[in-house]
Amino acid sequence: MLKHSVNELAFGDIHVIDGAMPPALHEELSSFFSEPIWFYGWKSNAKKGQAPNSHWNVFFAGNIRNEKPGNCEAELMGNEFFKPIQDLWLILKAGPLAGHEPVRVYANAHTYGTDGYVHTDSEDINYYSTICYMHPEWHHDWAGELVFFNQDRSDITRAVYPRPGRMVSFHGAVPHCARPLSRDCSALRISLVFKTRKIVANSIEANE
Repeated sequence: MLKHSVNELAFGDIHVIDGAMPPALHEELSSFFSEPIWFYGWKSNAKKGQAPNSHWNVFFAGNIRNEKPGNCEAELMGNEFFKPIQDLWLILKAGPLAGHEPVRVYANAHTYGTDGYVHTDSEDINYYSTICYMHPEWHHDWAGELVFFNQDRSDITRAVYPRPGRMVSFHGAVPHCARPLSRDCSALRISLVFKTRKIVANSIEANE
């Protein structure tokens, strides 16, 4: 799976990546996210009235409000506290995200009662989102699937099970949301998110 670049995706396609995250790194990241680093109040859709409820979040690099995003790799790599996140970024950079630069890196956590809302991450065709699941375990009765919609949001096109260690890449303009967790779930659904931009400098595409 690692040899395939997300740049090969047709718009609307979803790239599910299993087995790319070394088990030892997943264990290290799961431990990292078990620490008291979370802040409550983040919304999946910042537009007024579009997401009345919030979820847990921790921010690592980039512009927190997604305004004028620039390359945040130096910021991410410059903090030794983020070492396991840096290691994962280098794996992605050498594989499915080759030719990309990170513009925002953060993590979300959902518990039972924190709903997700359908949204897009960017309308720019050169922007991508990669979601990496960091919880140490997941049960099929806990729900919390990542769900994708067609452009008018009238139908679901795909649902992805949040398997621990799984990563999912897609164009940021594809509508999606994290479905709520079931009442049986007492765990955190943890997703580390890399927002990236395909580097197209000096190309025709960059001037469009």
